[in-house]
Amino acid sequence: MEFDSINFSYNKYSQLLKENTGRIPKGKISTIIGPNGCGKSTLLSLLSRSNQAESGQIIMNGKDIFAYKPKEFAKKVAMVYQQNEGPADLTVEQLISFGRLPYKKAFKNKSNEDEEAVDWAISLTNLDDKRTHKLEQLSGGERQRVWIAMSLAQKSEMLFLDEPTTFLDIYYQIELLELVRDLNMQHHLTIVMVLHDINQALRYSDQLIVMKAGEIVAAGAPAEIVTEDMIKDIYGVDVAMQKHIQTGLYLVPLGI
Repeated sequence: MEFDSINFSYNKYSQLLKENTGRIPKGKISTIIGPNGCGKSTLLSLLSRSNQAESGQIIMNGKDIFAYKPKEFAKKVAMVYQQNEGPADLTVEQLISFGRLPYKKAFKNKSNEDEEAVDWAISLTNLDDKRTHKLEQLSGGERQRVWIAMSLAQKSEMLFLDEPTTFLDIYYQIELLELVRDLNMQHHLTIVMVLHDINQALRYSDQLIVMKAGEIVAAGAPAEIVTEDMIKDIYGVDVAMQKHIQTGLYLVPLGI
């Protein structure tokens, strides 16, 4: 996926995204970072077709993303939002089954392919023992895995995640990010996500897209673009960069 000179605003008085150009490499994990209000989630919403850019172009596999029919696009891109709502009395399996809607034809019952896709998604997200549980019975981390499983059942090429670790404690944050990495490495999914935690972004990303005030100011491999001066400029925070043999590069906040 590539995007060129895209602009967006929610009203005529405030332009939120300004002339943003970049690319999402196939088979990699790309993470969008930056301070609150800089346009991270808005950029993701444009790439996922949840919103439409006012100008510029977003191309996927050589074709404008709005040239795809809705079901055709859903087979290419799956989206998990920061907050997801579903009927509390739905079971895990029932919700995940909705991921097969792009493949449904009128008056057709569930196919073997649908059942296999749902079983595959449940297995990948370690939800086998929760299959018959209702959403209201699940923890926050389990619910997030269910929504990811529903997206996996779509069998899309790309998975977009908007702040997937928000509201989760550290255990479930790591569990979810390890799942994301496994999906990328073992199943070759292209992942695009928004994260607030810079150290998590450094550890789990092949590419960072760094934003400030509606513009992409840097993009590339974390070790190549992240510096103490850049973090100070973007976030207004002094940090010390360190490197650990197990986790790689990480930042220690020093003050503001």
